[in-house]
Amino acid sequence: FSSSYRLILKKPVKGRTAIVIPDAGSASQLKNCLECIDVLSVKRKHDIVIGLGKRPDKELEDYLSSLKRNRAATVIELFEDGEITVPRVLNECASRAAADHFVFMSAAIEIVSCDFIDELLCPLMLSGVGVSGGKLVGADGKLLHTGYVIGVGGWAESLDPGTEDDRHDETKCFYTAMQRNVSAVSGAFMAVNAETFLRIGMFDESFEEVGWDIEFCLRARERGLDTVWTPFAAAKLLREPKSFGEASKKDLSRCYDVMRETLLTGDPYYNTAYDCRFTTPIVSIKPTKPIVLNPNF
Repeated sequence: FSSSYRLILKKPVKGRTAIVIPDAGSASQLKNCLECIDVLSVKRKHDIVIGLGKRPDKELEDYLSSLKRNRAATVIELFEDGEITVPRVLNECASRAAADHFVFMSAAIEIVSCDFIDELLCPLMLSGVGVSGGKLVGADGKLLHTGYVIGVGGWAESLDPGTEDDRHDETKCFYTAMQRNVSAVSGAFMAVNAETFLRIGMFDESFEEVGWDIEFCLRARERGLDTVWTPFAAAKLLREPKSFGEASKKDLSRCYDVMRETLLTGDPYYNTAYDCRFTTPIVSIKPTKPIVLNPNF
């Protein structure tokens, strides 16, 4: 993006933000996440909403109690006889939060960029944008998520995973260091306006662990709303996300239904000359069609 375009995106975003965190994990992990939020979001008023889809251990329960006593966060307990899925937890938390914008993030997030809330929300100011997401690196600092390309590997993958977060290669830089439209972003670090979230219909609770974030972004596109990935909001994800290889048959079946049309035609934000067998953009004379790579085809 040009510098003038960045100036447009840097206009102050009005309204209150709710940061929604499902599945708090461990007390130390959640504490680290909340401390990063406090340090790197001093310019914007925000509420913390923590949703529990399963019973916490004693240490986490004590920490959550202290947060409630100090009114530092709203804690919503949803667990019943079994574990409640992440999409349902997020929907319940969002429906109870009084906010203009939602930032959804994993408790395993460690923020590394200043003013990350504004950086996530600024793309939503642009006409036609409905969803935004930020850059995720692993605990080792190597790239983990730069926006999903549907079709890579037969499902959906981010480009250049596990490589250094550098700017030495021009092609790589285009995908990993520039704000751009993508088909989907990770629900571990995603922002959406509250009105848009409710109008689109929230997250699909028929998913269990994998694909609910992609489905939401594709549904937004069907409604004429773009998804933007930005490198200017960056965080470490300290816990490996679930992959398609670990997904349940139910999730894979739902993912195939949702992605099938894009797998047939190709990701609209990825050059069809690139071969989807590789997570690095490689030009091929006869690139493999994404649908052929999908095990459910």
